[in-house]
Amino acid sequence: MTSPEAPSTPQYTIRQLDQPGDLAWVLLTHKIFSDSFEDSRTYERLVAHAIEGYASVEEREREGAWIAELNGRRVGCIFCMPGEEGEAALLRLLIVTPDAQRLGIGRALVDTGVDFAQTRKATHVEVWSAREFTAAAGFLQSAGFSLLSQEIDPRFERDVVGQRWARPLEAFSTR
Repeated sequence: MTSPEAPSTPQYTIRQLDQPGDLAWVLLTHKIFSDSFEDSRTYERLVAHAIEGYASVEEREREGAWIAELNGRRVGCIFCMPGEEGEAALLRLLIVTPDAQRLGIGRALVDTGVDFAQTRKATHVEVWSAREFTAAAGFLQSAGFSLLSQEIDPRFERDVVGQRWARPLEAFSTR
């Protein structure tokens, strides 16, 4: 008599964003968020602008991007870019597809970005989100981020309340 095998936990990997199709996947996958906005074209342009900024940089010392894969398919990403203040790092374009949520992938992506920011001696990490993304707020709080500010974001044609979240790096270890 054999015993039934325990269900296996899906295995994911985090890799550098460096494969053909990665950047296009990021843009297309962010349609999940852009559909949340009445002004989805503005959101899509902001995502495209961030991707273009990353793609145009040849020196990767201060910027990084990663893809999460589950069973060989892309299911998430995150970018880490220099902040406007010289000592800050920005985590951008974090997304995990709905079918891959609640597996620890979002936290692993954030940890990867934070680790990268720490190696470049950033003092803190910032994230922008929209107040409409209530699940993101809970996730960011659980990952050690605090809400710094929220205000109407003038980049949108309608009233979108942008939220700026931050996490100091010296107080945290991601692993």
